[in-house]
Formats: sequence, C-alpha cells, structure tokens
Amino acid sequence: TLLWLLFISDALGFFFLASWLPTVMKDAGFDLATALSMSSLFVFAGLIGGFAIMRPLDKIGPMAFIVLPIIGGPAELVMGIHGLDHTTMLIAISVAGICLAGIHMAVYAIAVRFYPPSIRGLGVSSATVWGRAGGIIAPFVGGYFLDMHLPMQQLMIWAALPCLTTLLIGVGLGVIYNRHFNAPAVVAAAAE
Repeated sequence: TLLWLLFISDALGFFFLASWLPTVMKDAGFDLATALSMSSLFVFAGLIGGFAIMRPLDKIGPMAFIVLPIIGGPAELVMGIHGLDHTTMLIAISVAGICLAGIHMAVYAIAVRFYPPSIRGLGVSSATVWGRAGGIIAPFVGGYFLDMHLPMQQLMIWAALPCLTTLLIGVGLGVIYNRHFNAPAVVAAAAE
C-alpha cells in the first residue's frame, strides 16, 4: 500500500507543476514565451534528477531518494515568493524540476526492489496504475486552485505538499526495505 501511495503522491506533485507551470508563471508576471521556456526547463532539468538519483538508489536503496523531496519542496516554496527576479526563478524551477522528475523516475526503480521476479511485472504495473490515477487528478487539482485565484505563495504551498507526503512515504519504505531486504543475513544469502 505504501508503494502505491508513493506513486500517487509522486504523480500529484510532478503533474501538478508540469501541467500548470506555464499558466502559473504567466500569472506571476512573466511573458508567455518566458513562461513556456520555464516549463521546458522544468522538464529538461528533470533528466538530470533522474540520472543523478539512480546510482545512489543502487547503493543504498529507497532511502537514497528522500533527499529529492527535502530539496524539491522548498524549491517550490521559493517559486511562490512574490517579485522574484528572473534568474532566481529559473534556479528555483531547475531545482524543482531536478527533484520532482527525479522522484518520478526513482519510484519505478524503487518498486522493482519490492516485488520478487515472479510477480514483478504485475506489481510494478499495478503501482503504475495508481500513479496514473494521480497524474489524471493532478491537473484537475491544479486547475481548481488556479480557478480560486490563490496568491502565488499559497498556490506553491499546495504544490509542495506532495513533496512532504512523498518524503514521509519514502522514509517508511526505506525502513521497510532496510529491515526486510537489506539485513546482513539477506545480503549474505543473496551474495552466495
């Protein structure tokens, strides 16, 4: 269940921003071309996050990825500060993109570790279905908040909340993984 909640939380956080970032940036006072460029930067920066997190995931398991929501959530909050200059906003968007897309890519690598080979396809695809549900809901949630005409700061607080839930779920999964799959006896048996 925690794994499926991780997929939902991840998708809510990632697709909330990926879907509405151009509109949010335009409402924050940036011209349309700049807002669209910022949205592209968010997605492109995510590639860096995906590549950067995979090796630590291999070395220490699911607990490695919790650094991403710890950094990504505050980056989203910085994006909500009124009157940010262009450069600071670009840095905040890049950091948020690295972290949120890094989380989005890491959840698949994490899911694989929890399912034995005999049911891995079924397990990961089931978790993915829950992630897709979060991805479908996220644009509607974002649209609802935009329709409420929330100030940018409040909107970004809502956008950052999935990072908090992702962090909490990630810690829980990391503890479970270390207890059941990373115990010295299990590691020794796998090495034989």
